[in-house]
Amino acid sequence: MSVVVVTDTTASVDPGLATEWGIRLVPLTVTVAGRSYRDDEIDASTLAGARATTAGPPPGHFLAALQDAPAGAVIVTVARSLSSTNAAARVAASLTDVPVEVVDSTTAAGGQALVVLAAVDSAARGGDVREVGDAARAAAKEVRLVGCLDSLDGLARSGRVPGIAAIAARKAGLQFMFSLQDGSIRPMMPAASRAAAFDRMVQMCVSSRRAGLVADVVVLGRSPELEERLERAVGSHQLTIGRRFVGTFGSATTLYTGPGVAGLAWRWQ
Repeated sequence: MSVVVVTDTTASVDPGLATEWGIRLVPLTVTVAGRSYRDDEIDASTLAGARATTAGPPPGHFLAALQDAPAGAVIVTVARSLSSTNAAARVAASLTDVPVEVVDSTTAAGGQALVVLAAVDSAARGGDVREVGDAARAAAKEVRLVGCLDSLDGLARSGRVPGIAAIAARKAGLQFMFSLQDGSIRPMMPAASRAAAFDRMVQMCVSSRRAGLVADVVVLGRSPELEERLERAVGSHQLTIGRRFVGTFGSATTLYTGPGVAGLAWRWQ
């Protein structure tokens, strides 16, 4: 039997993809008006303006996902700088008899999904727990994630960006752009419009290309306009895409970013 790959629902891996790839998903919790929901059972659009909080999965939920894994497991989590999820996964790993490695993806959403996919590929090749974990850690150093959103207010409330940045962005009426790398959300120069933000995302992917390699790509936020730009880049031979899928930032993440968030994640290999 192959190594089991586990991840939390911050990753842009919907249940259909999880089944296809053999991934075990562990949900975060979103609490709205005193009622708690699994991250994957609440529509993110219902969170706008609601009093809501999020919580990482408890160790017991990871332990449950580690059942029936005789060859061991690799758990890929959202960046530990952003959530308690990684710490909970490590506690769970210490409480089981099967070999388990916990990998900090150092990212989230589509970037995390690409790290998970690297682990899945290694497991499918017959890698042991150490090899699968190493493949995930190597991918974590290679993935890129950039995004845009209409407002910084949610991120400011969570303490993830300075409040003054949220005020400035609101007054300017621009598209705030950011990258998520090495566990840090980093502001980028704002874009004049959403279209300009999408153009820049694709250009960043094109500019980072490596000769002879193909890019695995995740389009975040169900953005047809962004997908069209990718298609044009492929058609003009600026990009060679291997695997591509559409994902979301998830309810727990959207609580802080707002529903208008969109993005692009990629990894050259």
